[in-house]
This record gives sequence, structure tokens and C-alpha cells, in this order.
Amino acid sequence: MYSYDGIRFVNYTDTMDWSQPAKIFPANTDTNTPVRQDLKHLIFARFLRIVPVEHHNGIYLRTEILGCPWKDQEPGLRTVPERTTPSSGRSSTITRTADGQITMATSVHPSFCDPGGFQCWNGECVSVKTALCNGQPDCSDFSDEQGCGE
Repeated sequence: MYSYDGIRFVNYTDTMDWSQPAKIFPANTDTNTPVRQDLKHLIFARFLRIVPVEHHNGIYLRTEILGCPWKDQEPGLRTVPERTTPSSGRSSTITRTADGQITMATSVHPSFCDPGGFQCWNGECVSVKTALCNGQPDCSDFSDEQGCGE
């Protein structure tokens, strides 16, 4: 299971269809043989939960999680998640800073999604009508659920 915010976790699946059962990764069957597991697709997460589902003669778990570094925003500038609305080559981004000020920028990089699509932070495209703020992460980086209800 993984999460961006540490509150809403989703199961990892090979297909990125979160209605499917969680992927179960085989582990070693002896004491010393390491087993490497690679994910089939990129996930955007700050939190991981590794839940053993079966063990023999006691439970022991050794893991090494390898990932890509996340580049934070400039120090002192904390923003709520952005919403970008695509239109003919232009877009508008609305951002709220930690002190509550709201800014709107235009001519930001346009979305690469078709009209009616929302571009996730990781570049995936999902439907604006069915994906945004529906309580179910449709983007593997959870960006379609960020800032909902604020």
C-alpha cells in the first residue's frame, strides 16, 4: 500500500486499476537469499505500508526501498495543490500560499491532455468529469484528490 498524504492509502496493482486486488510480491523461502521486486509502473508516494500476508516459522522482514528523490518547492513557499485547466494552448493555475494569499498565473505550460482531461502531477491524463475529487485516486500520484474539500 502507498500514500502521498499518509491518510489515504491505495493498494499497488500491476494494472493501475485500484479496484483490483493488491499485488502480492513473492519473498524468499529461506533465511538468507535476497529477492528483488521491481514495480511495473511509477508510483508517487511519501508513505509505504508493507503488509506480510503469509510467513513460516516466524515473521522476519528486511526491506530496502529504492526510489527517486523528490525536489521540494522553494523554502518558505508552501502551496496547496494546483489545479490547471487546459484550453487552446493556455492555462491558468490557482495557488494558495501558507499565509492564505491566492495567486493566479496564466500562460503556464499547457496540459498535454485532451480537452476535458486533467493532467496529473506525474503526467498521466484522467477525465475531469469522473476523476477529480471523487474520493478514489485515479492518478497514481493522488493529484486528482489533492486540495478537495478545502
